[in-house]
Amino acid sequence: MVLDSRKGRELGQRDGAGGLLAQPAGQAHHGQPKLAGKAAILLAAALPAFEERDFVWFWFGALISNVGTWMQLITVPYVILKLTGSGAWVGLTAFAGLFPAVVASPIAGSLADRFERRTLLLWSQVAQMLLALALWGLWEGGLRRPILLVLLVAANGVF
Repeated sequence: MVLDSRKGRELGQRDGAGGLLAQPAGQAHHGQPKLAGKAAILLAAALPAFEERDFVWFWFGALISNVGTWMQLITVPYVILKLTGSGAWVGLTAFAGLFPAVVASPIAGSLADRFERRTLLLWSQVAQMLLALALWGLWEGGLRRPILLVLLVAANGVF
């Protein structure tokens, strides 16, 4: 039986590979754990991380950032297509968003080795937020030119 060290709760038994198995009551016909039982045990083992305040802040911040990033990844090519009617512009936008990451990755790796990662993460998130606000500002300001959108996507690709 494996116990959660912080709460003293029983989580389940370990299998031969070190994974958690369900309780005997949650086993299927041939001694194999039911998928739902195993998933519940793994979820119960992961939930104590949310008792840490810093982890909760990080997790929700990452959730918000990822939702915004995916909204932008889906919306900008659609807007480019509607503005230009050209698949070439959509391709250029995708290239502009991905290529800077290829160029910036070695530099970012070097920075990650030299500076505190928390500070780098914070500043990269602030930069992404400012670029998203600039994208919104361009749109609301009536500057709906494809090249400006592509340039902002390229700048965002660095972060």
